[in-house]
Amino acid sequence: MNKIHSYQILNIFISILIIISFVLGFYFQENSSGGATIDFIHVLNNLNTFHNNSFLTINWIDYESSALPLYYLIASLFYNPENLIPIKVFSLVIAISSFVLFYLILKMKLQLNKSLIFVISITILLSPYFRTSTYWIMEENFPILMSLLSFYFYFYSQKKFNYFYLFLLIFFSACAFFSRQNYIILSFILFLLIFDWEKLFSNKNFVIILFYLITFSPILYFFYIWNGLIPPLLASEKRALIFNLYNIPYIMNIILIYLIPFLLINLKNIIISFKENKLLIILSFIIYLILFNNFDPKMFGGGAINKLLFLFLDGLWLKYLTIVISFISFLILFYLFRNNKIIQVYFILNILLFCTIDPVWQEYFDPISLIFMLIFGNKLKKSDHSFKFTYILVAYLSLFLIASIIDQNFIST
Repeated sequence: MNKIHSYQILNIFISILIIISFVLGFYFQENSSGGATIDFIHVLNNLNTFHNNSFLTINWIDYESSALPLYYLIASLFYNPENLIPIKVFSLVIAISSFVLFYLILKMKLQLNKSLIFVISITILLSPYFRTSTYWIMEENFPILMSLLSFYFYFYSQKKFNYFYLFLLIFFSACAFFSRQNYIILSFILFLLIFDWEKLFSNKNFVIILFYLITFSPILYFFYIWNGLIPPLLASEKRALIFNLYNIPYIMNIILIYLIPFLLINLKNIIISFKENKLLIILSFIIYLILFNNFDPKMFGGGAINKLLFLFLDGLWLKYLTIVISFISFLILFYLFRNNKIIQVYFILNILLFCTIDPVWQEYFDPISLIFMLIFGNKLKKSDHSFKFTYILVAYLSLFLIASIIDQNFIST
């Protein structure tokens, strides 16, 4: 039995285990991300609002979500208050379609063994947030599917360009935005990628701008009816659009969770780089420490690392370790993607955006940030390197899922 064949058998075995875990999670209504039982009530209230009213007669005060409502508009077509099976199937179709699209995109993007690409793509089924959103018919997975559709048509248009594919990639990026506002970042990045910056006044650029204006034009309705992009209920709670610098340590610690698999396969080079630049790093850390000297950790939100730190620490230890870990996250992010402008833009814009939202939840980054890094990060070019990374990724995400399930069933309760 040759080495490649042995890897293929291992990849099939891993994939089957992940699928079984996903099906079991569906059967047992797993709540590995936490808060699903409470969020489920809000989801049902929103679905009932759309089910009992036409879109133009909805009382938006009753809308219990921070997101734009495309998901609920579509999901309500499958919703029956007396029978939730159709909408649960709809939610499952979203998850399966997302995984399939992720696989097709990686197959176009990566020159790797197909079984290895399959394993990489199926790791999204290990995300506690992706799983919980699927099982509890929540809104988070729909914009992920729309984004993957837009990525798919972007890469497909790179191979065979025509204006129909161009329209589809813009259309689905708009659908992602109309499902969650923060996905405007992905729409903007796609604009940067497809716009012809060398021929500013070309016909192609004119068509691109026209397509964006058409697909995003429904936002005028929400500016009129909501007086902005924020639903009335959220606006009344004043949880958004107020810049808070002290969200950055939380954001960076959330991002660090998705950098760790990349860190593990680049650890030796990162350590060498840190040693070579230790004076600059020390100076940067002093500035960072001064900038966040008044940071006051809060347990609500902030992601898994924040929650873990609160379990074991308090006072100054908690404050300064949170700051130190977030600074390390900055260093790792900079090193890993220092030559990748797309990844840099993605994270800079996300950091700025989520400094205007309180609290910051990990679900805002999971699994879309990992998906984005795997697609646009250009870290999986070498075959041997990719095998090692894939198995590290599977082991790491499996441990994270197990820890999340234990936390929700034995610690948080």
